[in-house]
Amino acid sequence: LKFFRKYCIFHEAVYYLSSAFENISSGPLRKCSRGGIGQGGVSLEAGGFVSIISLAVISAVIIIMALLWGISAHNKIVKLSDTKDAAWSGVDVQLKRRLDLAPGLVEALKGCARHDCGILQELTGACNAVSAAATRNARIEAENALTKTLGVLSALLEEHPELDADVEFAKLKGELSSLGNDLLLKGRYYNGTVSDFNAAIQPFPAAFIARRLGYAEAALLEAEEPGL
Repeated sequence: LKFFRKYCIFHEAVYYLSSAFENISSGPLRKCSRGGIGQGGVSLEAGGFVSIISLAVISAVIIIMALLWGISAHNKIVKLSDTKDAAWSGVDVQLKRRLDLAPGLVEALKGCARHDCGILQELTGACNAVSAAATRNARIEAENALTKTLGVLSALLEEHPELDADVEFAKLKGELSSLGNDLLLKGRYYNGTVSDFNAAIQPFPAAFIARRLGYAEAALLEAEEPGL
């Protein structure tokens, strides 16, 4: 809609400029050819000169409009990126806290032979993948895998309510559950900022500007209902 409005303004400006130069070319410059002393060549040259000026002015308007659009697109992308980064900072705190609590959950369940050791190994592997992630997108991918693993573990723990009798385990479970609630809310907000950012840098020529600025599409964080 904004682009359409800018196009209408540009089209209107070009129309008025063309009308103005047409009036100029039909005014004094054409009157010079009515003197009856063979000035037809002068009239043609004047008309060609006016056409060149008109073309130059229209080209300048196009260039200026393109520059204004580029500046506007640049500022919009940077603003959306800053908003996304600010939202990530809130999510990052909660994710790091979850990563700190996860090993304690593994230790609490490691000595219980009734539990599947495979899921504990998956949980340990998911935590290691989060720690080893080098980029934010890789980190988010690893965090999503950890979220799924915790969901599977939560379903498994429902079959063993007797574990809640352990005070330390019950405390750890409560912290993870509260943390999951915070992650759900902040994760949804972060995903909203990511969706806005990705939508802004996908169309051309905004995609070209984004690449020049070093921006790429951001990954979405899987925000699920807390299970633990």
